[in-house]
Amino acid sequence: MFFVLWVLATVWMFVCFRLFERYQVRTFQAIVANYWVCALLGFSLKSAYFSSHVADSVRWGSWALVLGGLFISTFYLTGLATKHLGLAVVTLASKLSFILPSLLSLWLIPNALASMTLLKWLGLGLGFVAVFCSVYQPKKTDEQGASEHPNGKSSVYNWLLPLLVFVLGGIIDSLLNIANERFFEGQEANPFFVIGIFSVAGLCGSLVLLWQVLKDKKTWLRPQEYLWGALLGIPNYFSVELMLLVLKDYNNNGALVFPIYNLSIIASSACLGAFFFKEKLGKLNLLGLFLAGVTILLMLW
Repeated sequence: MFFVLWVLATVWMFVCFRLFERYQVRTFQAIVANYWVCALLGFSLKSAYFSSHVADSVRWGSWALVLGGLFISTFYLTGLATKHLGLAVVTLASKLSFILPSLLSLWLIPNALASMTLLKWLGLGLGFVAVFCSVYQPKKTDEQGASEHPNGKSSVYNWLLPLLVFVLGGIIDSLLNIANERFFEGQEANPFFVIGIFSVAGLCGSLVLLWQVLKDKKTWLRPQEYLWGALLGIPNYFSVELMLLVLKDYNNNGALVFPIYNLSIIASSACLGAFFFKEKLGKLNLLGLFLAGVTILLMLW
């Protein structure tokens, strides 16, 4: 159930990004509001544990600082990519980030390598093929014969944003996996570890937003950005909490958890993109989704 809720929370965040343009929501402002919603929600839910856990923050405080900065950077890039390149394409491309935490988990987490059977290795390899097939988008040709991205963006814009999301997303998942193993040793994560990450992300975003406001007062938050910040922030907070719970239940075996999670996101987001946003999927994309399903079955066998 934790796993299913984690997937649903993440898919909803991608849907929110896709709806920003329709409702004229500025991405960065909504993201800043979202992180303060996450922090406030965490404090309201975990305030009773404050005195007994706050002293423990000395151990993981620097990790929360780094992760907070990475969170807002990656979230902003994901929002831009989803807005300009489409829900299915960007979600599928960004989910390649499972490669980094999967491989690092095999290397750093005890017993992760020993748990990998032949079918799981086959599934992991097939998962890479599934993602590449799923993200493939043919180039359109204009009247002069020049090729362009299906959404009208340049080729550099097309690969640079997903590449940055891939690298930063992989680093975030890897650091969370390692922190969960190193600091919490299979027990429930300190609630203020998650709150600390969101608070740092909100503070970093607020400082950037303040600098923008000093240059142009029109960049300040509008009512719709508070609203969408809340719609984004509530599932965002629980997605991180659920991620740590799922990793704990699977002995921090990211090599098993992240491929299944990311491929579940791939299938869900592609179906939503095609059904609700009329995003077209080619034959190769459909093959990728089929391979994603086969991969999940192999990993869970």
